[in-house]
Amino acid sequence: MVIVGFLAGFLSISATDVTFNTANLSQATNQFRFSGNWIVCVCEDKSDTLFLCCLNLGLFGLGDSVSIVDSLFGSPFKTIPKTDSSEVRAYSLTPVGDSMVPYIVVGHVNGRITSLQLTGEAIRDSLNFSSITLGDSTSHVESILGKPFVVKEVDEIEGVLWSYHPFRFSLEIVNGKVYSIKMYE
Repeated sequence: MVIVGFLAGFLSISATDVTFNTANLSQATNQFRFSGNWIVCVCEDKSDTLFLCCLNLGLFGLGDSVSIVDSLFGSPFKTIPKTDSSEVRAYSLTPVGDSMVPYIVVGHVNGRITSLQLTGEAIRDSLNFSSITLGDSTSHVESILGKPFVVKEVDEIEGVLWSYHPFRFSLEIVNGKVYSIKMYE
């Protein structure tokens, strides 16, 4: 297991630089976790220096083939070409009760996933980011990732954006619950 992280989001470290509280890391393979004053990526791949192993939605993640998403969710309901070799695809997911239909947006270049955004009120599909999924409470998010480094109002959703820069992920929160999870290269 390789542990790579950042202190207060800015100082890069590795497991040889510091001792981590590993109690909450044992079940977190390929996930981010807050440990003491650190956010760490617990990764099986020793060569992964960009945290790609932790930038996933459980079944697939950044760097994987977009064909995995097609095989799981069928044809996208919308495709937007960006360049000759890149596009964005949107897929409907299974809603919970009367909630808005959740969806996932996948950006890719030459078939390789470069961005993911999971959005909606709640979800039945088994997609999560570091054990966080749509509808989870902010207290659950803080127990996994700690407090966000930046909080910004988002008028369009009547909520807030939680950012953990320099990590390449963010969450949108509406009414105290996760409404959207975004990650990118």
